[in-house]
Amino acid sequence: LEKVCAVLLQLAQKRQMISALAADACAQTAAALVNKSELELLRSLSDKMLYSGFGTYTDLRGLVVLVEDSNEDVELRENALHSLIWIFKALAMRSQAKDLSDKLVALLKNDAISIRYLAAEGFGTVIRSCEEVLNKNSHAKESFLFKQRFFKENFAKLSNALNKTTERQHSCGSCTSKGCELDSQTAYLFALSRLLEYVPKSIMLSDLNDNKILPILVMALGSQRVEVKVSALATLSVLVNEAVEAVEPHLHTLIPLFLQVITLNSKHNKIKVKAADRARAIDCLSEIAESLPYHQIHPFKKMVDRGIIPALDDRKRAVRSKAVQCKNQWLTLQNQ
Repeated sequence: LEKVCAVLLQLAQKRQMISALAADACAQTAAALVNKSELELLRSLSDKMLYSGFGTYTDLRGLVVLVEDSNEDVELRENALHSLIWIFKALAMRSQAKDLSDKLVALLKNDAISIRYLAAEGFGTVIRSCEEVLNKNSHAKESFLFKQRFFKENFAKLSNALNKTTERQHSCGSCTSKGCELDSQTAYLFALSRLLEYVPKSIMLSDLNDNKILPILVMALGSQRVEVKVSALATLSVLVNEAVEAVEPHLHTLIPLFLQVITLNSKHNKIKVKAADRARAIDCLSEIAESLPYHQIHPFKKMVDRGIIPALDDRKRAVRSKAVQCKNQWLTLQNQ
C-alpha cells in the first residue's frame, strides 16, 4: 500500500507534465486507497507517514516539509499541497487527521499567497461531497458524523485565528506588518466561507444561534477577493431563503453589500463577479422584501431603489429581468 501510494503521489506532483486532471486523479486514487485501509493499518500508516520521515516527497511527512519550505519552487509546493489535501480528506473521513488539520490552519499564514489560498480552498475540498471519489458509490469509509465534527472543530480554530489576526491588525496601526496581517485575515475568511458553503445545510442552520456565523459571512461578503465574496454570497443565499429572520439584525450591512455585488460587472471595476452571482445577490434582495415585515425593511427602500439601477442595464438578460422584478417588489412595499 505504501509503495502504491508513493508512486501515485509522485505522479500527482508532476502536474505541469501530465495535466492537472491526471494529477488530481492520481492524488484522489491515493486518497481512496488510504481511506479504505483497515483502521489499525490506517493508524500505523498515518503515524509513519507523518512522523518517521522517509526523506522523500511521496509520503505525508515529505509533502508537509515540501509545502512549508519557503526555499522550494512555489509550483512544486502547490503540487504537493494539492496531494496533501486529498490525503487529508481521506484521513479526516476516518477521524484520523487532527495533526494535518493543524498543519492546514498554519498554512493560512504561509509566506506564499498561493499556498494560503490553496490551503483555504482545502477546507472546502475536505468537507464537500465529491462525485468522483471518496463517496458512498465508491464505497469510501466515513466515520459517524464526520462532517459535523470536522466543521465544529475547524470552525472554532479558524474563527479564533481570525479574531486574533483582526485584533493584531487593529493594534499594529500603520506598522509594516499590517499588509501581511490583512492577507492572512482574508485567507482565514476564505477558509471559513468555504467551510460554511459546503457543510450540510442542517448543520449550519443548527449553529446560527451562537452569533458567530453571520458576522463572519458579512465580513467575507465585503472582502476584496472575489472568490471569498462569491463563497460567502452562496451561503448567505441559503440563509436568506431558509432562515431570513437570522439575517435581519445585519440588514444595514448586508443590503449595501448585495447592491455592491450586482454592480461588479463593469470593465472599470477591479473585481468582477459572474452573472449567476449578480443574479443571486438580486434574489437575496427580493427574498428579503418578500419575507421580512414592512417595518424592518422600509428604511432600506430608497437605498435599494437607487442601488438596483445599474442592474437594469446589465449585459445579461437574466440579470436585467431579475432586477426589474426586485425593483417592483421594493417599490410596492406596503405596511400590512
